[in-house]
Amino acid sequence: MAGWFRDAYSWLMDTRPPPEFATANPPDWLADIRVLVLTAGRQYRFRVQLWPGRAVVDSTVGYLCFSLAPPGREEVRGERADKWLGLVERSFVEPTPRHPNLIEDGLPVEVRLFRREPFAKVRQSWNLASWLPSPKPMAGLPTAVQLVAEFYSRER
Repeated sequence: MAGWFRDAYSWLMDTRPPPEFATANPPDWLADIRVLVLTAGRQYRFRVQLWPGRAVVDSTVGYLCFSLAPPGREEVRGERADKWLGLVERSFVEPTPRHPNLIEDGLPVEVRLFRREPFAKVRQSWNLASWLPSPKPMAGLPTAVQLVAEFYSRER
């Protein structure tokens, strides 16, 4: 009984390690990125497995609960993968930004970053529509938003 309760609690509180960490060749880092475009009703999701010099990106595009395209998978090597790994490492240690949501709709974003050894997790969320009117959209944004921009711009 206690094991079932512990599993249910960890699932509800989102404290379990991602399933990718239980594979034969687990990644060092995992970034789970969700972008919801409220005006269009689309949801973009990227699960990025990261190793030094290598990244595997699983992406899905959906509309409410329906998939608009088959899931995509891409393997990236070299400088691009190292850039993403650097962004994840930097955003993991940055404090969670305190930015008021000035706009209720727009582009809510959630980023969850997982480190395998020692296991740790960071969860951040923003509404990017609050930043879009800025003449320099990336000025003052957390590093994790730059990671979001990398993947969201690839799929549009």
